[in-house]
Amino acid sequence: MIRAAALRLTDSVLRRLLEQFADGTVSASDAVESAMNHVDRNRRSDTHGGDVNRAMSLADAALGAEGLQVSGTAVRELGRRVAEGRMTGDEASALIHVLLAYGTPRTEGPASVATLDDRVGPFFDSTSLLDLLRLSADALAASVENRDVLAVVTADGFLLYPSFQFNENGEPLPRLTEVLADLDPDLVDPWGDAVWLNAPGDDLDGMSPAAALRNGRAEDVIRLAGQSAFRRAR
Repeated sequence: MIRAAALRLTDSVLRRLLEQFADGTVSASDAVESAMNHVDRNRRSDTHGGDVNRAMSLADAALGAEGLQVSGTAVRELGRRVAEGRMTGDEASALIHVLLAYGTPRTEGPASVATLDDRVGPFFDSTSLLDLLRLSADALAASVENRDVLAVVTADGFLLYPSFQFNENGEPLPRLTEVLADLDPDLVDPWGDAVWLNAPGDDLDGMSPAAALRNGRAEDVIRLAGQSAFRRAR
């Protein structure tokens, strides 16, 4: 399988690394690390940094919605290089076959495992949020339906409410309803919406859209929400 994957690659360096791995002359971790170093040195990213981070965050959200752990492994780093445009899907797929079959090395760094909680959470459950907001269950349900409050659903069907959308007094994000109306008109991807709102980006000078809303930049956030919705629909 590895040799067949190597034959499909046009990059001679990556092809040789796979062949060396198949021959047993390099380990899985060395082959993948060398491949990533090669593309980092020789290929430019053709994607805006903020777009890459949002793409990775949305991928994490998709895993989290399925109840899967989001890991900072070499597989994730290969995905980042695809998002950056440094690596093709075929190249990443060939290297992922190596990792799946022979063990996935962890990448170096202070945070080897990142969960969806790191990107979106922590969360309130319904009971704790009702206590904070001093609302009835019906009033909270109406707030979610009106998009005054963002709720996400876990893989086992529980409603959770990302805490970043409230301040310490329980006040919601200003103009969240307008942002969600532009970002996700049919409310089909609440996890993706939560990740987008909480992901820092260059377009907002390093702030997340949620932080920008709290800092009086609602018009900028609404404009970016509309642009993001357009890209999702393409």
